[in-house]
Amino acid sequence: MANSPNVAKSKPTFRAVGELLWEYRARHPAKPAIVDVDQGKVITFGELAAVVDTLAIQLARRGARRGSRVILLADNGIEKILLWLAIWRAGAAVCPIDVTFIGSAASSTLRAIGPDLIIVAGDGDPPAVFSDVAAGVLRFPSWQPEIAGGSGADDELCFSTAADEEQTQKLPSAAIDDIASMTCTSGTTSLPKIILYDHAALWENGQVAIDFLGLTGRDRTLEYRSLGWYSPQILSLMPFLQTGLTLHVAHRFSISRLPDWIEQYRITMCAGVPTVINMLLHQPVARAAERFSCLRIMTCSSAPLSTAQWLRFEEIYGVRLLNLYGSSEMGWICANRHDRRKIGTVGPVVESVELRVVDDSGMACAPGVEGQIIVNAAKAAVGHLRDDGSVEALRGKPLKTRDLGFMDQEGYMRLMGRTDDLIIRGGVKISPLEIEEALAAHDGVLEAVVVGLPDPIYGQQPVGFIVPKSGIRLDEAAILEHCANSLAREKVPKRVFIVDALPRSARGKLLRIKLRSDYRTALQNQ
Repeated sequence: MANSPNVAKSKPTFRAVGELLWEYRARHPAKPAIVDVDQGKVITFGELAAVVDTLAIQLARRGARRGSRVILLADNGIEKILLWLAIWRAGAAVCPIDVTFIGSAASSTLRAIGPDLIIVAGDGDPPAVFSDVAAGVLRFPSWQPEIAGGSGADDELCFSTAADEEQTQKLPSAAIDDIASMTCTSGTTSLPKIILYDHAALWENGQVAIDFLGLTGRDRTLEYRSLGWYSPQILSLMPFLQTGLTLHVAHRFSISRLPDWIEQYRITMCAGVPTVINMLLHQPVARAAERFSCLRIMTCSSAPLSTAQWLRFEEIYGVRLLNLYGSSEMGWICANRHDRRKIGTVGPVVESVELRVVDDSGMACAPGVEGQIIVNAAKAAVGHLRDDGSVEALRGKPLKTRDLGFMDQEGYMRLMGRTDDLIIRGGVKISPLEIEEALAAHDGVLEAVVVGLPDPIYGQQPVGFIVPKSGIRLDEAAILEHCANSLAREKVPKRVFIVDALPRSARGKLLRIKLRSDYRTALQNQ
């Protein structure tokens, strides 16, 4: 059905980070817990619980407590995860803020957060924008196994496995409704927003991910996206805590090193986004199926994946690809499963999410009929942080996602684009995704995007931008003829431009606004 609540079978039982880590230490102390694939460093579960407690004790002595907000300025890596877990162990909330990403909103955002502590790598200072923030600054060294890193100075944290049992007993245990993290949205169409999540939102979204990925403690996962994004927190960090699997982390994505990471560490689940899938298709890995044989699942989220890209990837790599759908406000909304999926869709609605597809008047759409997706879930974020420090509530309210899609007869969701990307040609509403699918089905096309551009007669016309496969030369006339064979006349692009790459945000999302701007500039220069 297009409009059906998906009620959870049972509510997950929340357990605080300290309890989980000490259980894993007792169960399998020698098992690798976190592996930093860039530095080649490993911390075992036997070491992890003590290191996290030792850091948490130091944070508590410097003012961290339940309700505190701690800004964490650190690149991806083993140190960032250790500090993140320690902040939670101290009862505080993690604010993994990327100041350069926030841009012009940085000063007002930092004032709204009102941090109690700022943690920064090495002996450097926080960026200049922090000069007016009244918070203590702590620094941390590089983690070295079996070495108590740090000088022990008042402003430096020390990595050590020598946890003080008496002090450990005094550490608080976070409650499920405590704020756990404050994360910045992508802000591709407006200024970024800070979203607040409690432990309930993180825990329940992590449980959903475990379910659709079929994760167990035997898995070895790889995450290379910034933990400042919500998706890595609920796809990688939380399942790691909830199952005791081994989490591998890279500082950033590397197309040249990814095959080595997967092969060397025998990765079983790897996170992915459309940009990464396209890069792997553009430069296929030698002996791909052999080198990726340990990988049972690769995910793809943040944007729809064309059927052509999906099939091509699985043919080359022999890896089961799962397209997922979520949002910063709601977490996971729909997901293809490890044991049940449909190519070309983002899967069925996940447990505990109520989803409706509605038309322009707000009436429910029948299966197969496209409309705007509206969702509600108990696992939604707590709210948006306003500039004055107050919170605009999100939980308990239906969210108009601005995403267009339809539910098919089997209960699988197919995304068709965004309401603000909808092309209206002569009164006819056209979804860009349908045209993009047709373009991507051409043998020579690696990636395609379609935007609506002004037209003096029809109001708007679809215009395509395509990236060819390596070594392929494409002709606009041939591409238009290909589209005419599979699309209605009004949906055939007015023009198709062949480009080297598509503009994307730092998080890999297509910047359609920039394409429109570049097109207008090109016309003015003709």
